[in-house]
Amino acid sequence: MISIITCFEKPIETITLALYRSLKKNLTGSADYRVYAIAPRPGFEPSADAISAAEELGIVYVAAPLNTEFKYYPLLNKAYACEYVARHYGGDAYLFLDSDTLFLNKMDLTIHAASEIAIRPVDYRNIGISDFREPNGPFWQSMYDFLAIKPNRKVLTATGRRPIFEYFNSGYVYTRKPVLFEIWLKLCLHLMKTGRRPDLGIFSWSNQPSLFLSPPVLKPYQYCQLTLIIRCTHMQICCPGLRSKRFLLSGTCTITSCLTLQNIAGS
Repeated sequence: MISIITCFEKPIETITLALYRSLKKNLTGSADYRVYAIAPRPGFEPSADAISAAEELGIVYVAAPLNTEFKYYPLLNKAYACEYVARHYGGDAYLFLDSDTLFLNKMDLTIHAASEIAIRPVDYRNIGISDFREPNGPFWQSMYDFLAIKPNRKVLTATGRRPIFEYFNSGYVYTRKPVLFEIWLKLCLHLMKTGRRPDLGIFSWSNQPSLFLSPPVLKPYQYCQLTLIIRCTHMQICCPGLRSKRFLLSGTCTITSCLTLQNIAGS
């Protein structure tokens, strides 16, 4: 059983329902799965109509008071929801999806079966580093020191293909190692409580460096590097099998890349 984890709150209920409908239509293959809709912040629960619509699609709705200390920071919902589902519901594997995700083509989740983790590097370098002598070096070093690990290897950014120390997008996360979520939440809370921030770049997404200092803790491991999941006007669109480098979506926006997979053996 694959546990698919999402966050479901009032401000994002419309786009989250669109995700659920696309899952219902396009997930295929032999993998059994269950979709969890977690509302982690009291007072931000989706409307009764939205909950009913989700449950009619077979979604398991759970309102759990998880993100209470940092309610002002909704991106922390991700780590809380993933750790909660892994601890209370379990699964043979887990897939976290941002609510601004749509599946436009048929997708068989067994494509990740050989990987312990399937993730995608960040689009842009932003706060990432390739050398610890850079201005943001002390920020990353502090997190490596907190986990008592050493830098393992570098990845290439999805846009521009620039080498940086492991730093991944947190909008599509597949894993068969639920301890990943424990480490993610631990690091998120560490950053929130200490106020540690990089010197350069936009640090709105502490969940991303927090999550993807986590894989080096789990080595040796094997992961499937998603080189890109299409980004478009606040939407993340999964189109397996797409080969075009440039196409139009509903005539309203241009998407310039496609989904490709590269298997990488862990060291």
